[in-house]
Amino acid sequence: MVLAFVVFPLWKPDFVKPAWLHRLEAQYPPDAIEMFKHEWKKMNRDEWVGEFGTEEGMNELVERVTDKYGEYDPERKKFVKTITATELSEGCA
Repeated sequence: MVLAFVVFPLWKPDFVKPAWLHRLEAQYPPDAIEMFKHEWKKMNRDEWVGEFGTEEGMNELVERVTDKYGEYDPERKKFVKTITATELSEGCA
């Protein structure tokens, strides 16, 4: 029993992870997931708490972060926002 209190905080086996985390881990590296969680914590809890239960809700939460910061670039280990030619021309007009 004591061993469980020492081991589990250090090692998180897959069976204790929530389903939403499994879905994110299948698509994004750990540093991107940490960025998502950091941004979600800034939001009002009522905005995001119900979204974790569905795939569509999770995609919407991810989209909120990627709309703000761009897509995740694993080589640079950060989110990168690219500007399209249309956005560039609209900004100059």
